[in-house]
Amino acid sequence: MLAFGRLGDLRGQRRIFLAGFAIFIAGSALCGLAPTVATLIAARALQALGAAMLFSNSIAILVGAFGTRERGRALGAVSVFTYSGLTAGPPLAGFVTDAIGWRGIFTLSFVLGLVCFAICWRALPTDHELRARGTFDLTGTVLLTAAVSTFLITLQEATSWGVTSALTLGGLAASVVLTAAFIGIERRTASPILDLRLFQRRAFSAATIASAANYVCVAAVYVLMPFYLIHGRGLSATATGLVMAAQPVAQVLAAPLAGTLSDHVGTRIPRTVGMVVLTLAVLSLAPLGATSPLELVVIALAVTGLGSGAFVPANTAQIMSAAPAERRGTANAVSGTSRYLGFAIGSATAAAIIATAGPNSADPSTILRAVEPAFLVAAAFAAIGAAFSALPD
Repeated sequence: MLAFGRLGDLRGQRRIFLAGFAIFIAGSALCGLAPTVATLIAARALQALGAAMLFSNSIAILVGAFGTRERGRALGAVSVFTYSGLTAGPPLAGFVTDAIGWRGIFTLSFVLGLVCFAICWRALPTDHELRARGTFDLTGTVLLTAAVSTFLITLQEATSWGVTSALTLGGLAASVVLTAAFIGIERRTASPILDLRLFQRRAFSAATIASAANYVCVAAVYVLMPFYLIHGRGLSATATGLVMAAQPVAQVLAAPLAGTLSDHVGTRIPRTVGMVVLTLAVLSLAPLGATSPLELVVIALAVTGLGSGAFVPANTAQIMSAAPAERRGTANAVSGTSRYLGFAIGSATAAAIIATAGPNSADPSTILRAVEPAFLVAAAFAAIGAAFSALPD
């Protein structure tokens, strides 16, 4: 994402965005036609390449189209569509799969992609003349890709390798060394893929850290709740889906209000209040047991959605406003990278706590033992996010 965000700054965000859309559509078509699992995985990787080009430039395009006093409302609207898609996607995919098979999911993605590409081609403004000067930093891109890939693979495999195994510790050490090498290169190059001077702006660095902390917390909840509801409480998958829908529905309700509020009072209040609400809601999930009323679970999940939904549009507006216009693509990519790293860390943390709670992750006693420490850790990350959100700009 950082590579394509930088390319958007250098070559124009509309150009990279539309190219990414075309690649994503091609990947969807190849997924639907894939004759083997190996070709399906390769086609999914192509989809991901296109998606990275989309996600790393979409918010930058949006911010460029709206003035400072309208950005919060615009980003709130984007959050509504994001959370609505996350809510509708799984049941829609299940319906399509039951009706015409799994290939139908990618057929639907292909058709919708073509429609959206045509709309964007006509509606998106041409790239502004203001573009960053410089060349593309290939060395930094390779080092960053290696560092992030090593870190994510290590997190993904840590529970199977062993949290304190040589492979896990070696993978983490390698990612640290690669990150240090990346930072060293970025400090010396004239045209870095990631301008580290952005992080000298407290408004930018604090909002980025808060974003990562938010997604660590949210990811831990996403991972742990199905285990708790299905294995710990014996609910069906359908009932579990209905209970968990409380969170994205609440996010849909909170995001536009928080985005509009941030246009009038600034981003600090809605993002700080959002993170405090998220912290308290996740803390209320920690004492859950085998007989906790499901109504309380639904309410707590809804409140986590309200907190996160209030935080995200205001915090995104803060990140984008803190970056200069010629670095909006990079800032957009930094925001997206913090989101994915946060999800990876939160998912891995929750999985590790479940793994250390007992040998059988499907055993009710194992899940119930893991609930309290996992939610306490998640709440701690949310509290960190609240603290960084409360810092003056």
